[in-house]
Amino acid sequence: MIAWHNEGPPVTASMLRQVERDLGVTFPALLRAFYRHHNGGWPTTDEAHPLGVHGYFPIGAGETSLAGTYAALVGAAPRLTGLIPFAYDAGGNTFLAPGRDDGARPVLWLHQENEAVVLEHALDALLPPGPTVLIERGGD
Repeated sequence: MIAWHNEGPPVTASMLRQVERDLGVTFPALLRAFYRHHNGGWPTTDEAHPLGVHGYFPIGAGETSLAGTYAALVGAAPRLTGLIPFAYDAGGNTFLAPGRDDGARPVLWLHQENEAVVLEHALDALLPPGPTVLIERGGD
């Protein structure tokens, strides 16, 4: 298993449900599984993510958490309501997952351009590779 930098404390299913209620979204199954295994941060490997993901927002409180980032983004760009900020690139742009589990494509929010770009890649391409993303930890 690969170690992670800056990973938050473990996330329970009840914590995820609370975030979903607070934001009015439903996490796609792959994103839910990711957060049950990793709470933000980034892998310690030296390999760059092929699509430019630099790190992942943690579940929790604070401006740099998923919920804090959501509040800031929706406050600045209400059209992003319902999209889940889960990752960022080295330039400070934000990857957003659809706030429902229907196969919709992720979005890249370009901060300087104030523009949302629907990505051609599916959500799984933006998450770390490996079988751990597909396995949810049991318990609550």
